[in-house]
Amino acid sequence: MAQDTTAARSAPLLGSGTGTQVFLGLLWLGITVWTTHATITTSQDGPSGALGSAAEALPGIVATTMVTSASIASAAASRSDRAIFRLLIGLIAGSLFGLIVAYGLRFAYGSEPSISVLAITVGLASVVGGVAAIFPNAVLEAALWAVSWVFFASLILGVLQPQAMKLLGGGPAADVAAQATANTRFIYAAAAIAGWLAGVHAYRSLRTESFALPWYVIAGALPGMILLASEALTTFGGASLVSLVHGFSADDGPPADLSSFARVRDALIVLGVGSFVSLIGGARAIRESKKESALA
Repeated sequence: MAQDTTAARSAPLLGSGTGTQVFLGLLWLGITVWTTHATITTSQDGPSGALGSAAEALPGIVATTMVTSASIASAAASRSDRAIFRLLIGLIAGSLFGLIVAYGLRFAYGSEPSISVLAITVGLASVVGGVAAIFPNAVLEAALWAVSWVFFASLILGVLQPQAMKLLGGGPAADVAAQATANTRFIYAAAAIAGWLAGVHAYRSLRTESFALPWYVIAGALPGMILLASEALTTFGGASLVSLVHGFSADDGPPADLSSFARVRDALIVLGVGSFVSLIGGARAIRESKKESALA
């Protein structure tokens, strides 16, 4: 990936879309950290309950940190056409942002070993997000906006779930089996819709650029890849946090599930659907572009 197969563009490499994505990423991360802080500081279950809340909030913080770091790295490296330079700039930007976020978590939550584990995990997520700068800026920007659509779809569909369950045959009057079937249908449909939105936005963002078809697939797949990477970091870095949580009292409940099959399943669906939709859309865009060139 030393050289990118992109056409020269006369427009500035750093557009308003990148700045908007950075702002949205910071806003999303700020809201996530603030709500987590509010949950921990108002916990009535003592240290174990507070740290349990931190463990349960870890997947969301890791994912938003990764996306925000990738947005910052994209903005910082957007004026370079060489992949190796973008990677170096992205690593530097991701590392610096990771240090800031990790320090902020320790400052807000304290310096206990469990909080240090949380801070280190989030810092690593920021570095991983910075690595994404190796992709061409337009591809990464399209993927980051696609991730935003995945987050937005998850939020909206979660609000609409009670009404959707009724349409799927799982209303209050339905039996347990019907409700379970409706819930399964909703879960898979929600992930597929999120992936479809990601794929549509990815290919629509790239269709005005002279990118080869594989870049469409990558842009559509990146949202799912980001979710999978955040899940891996959550599982790897959060295990010690959970073990510390359950070292306080014999009365502690079952540990938080940091290796959620549901999150992995949803990420794989988003990855598969997003890459496929973007592939189909990209193939059509390239074919139409060739037809226009032949007629010109």
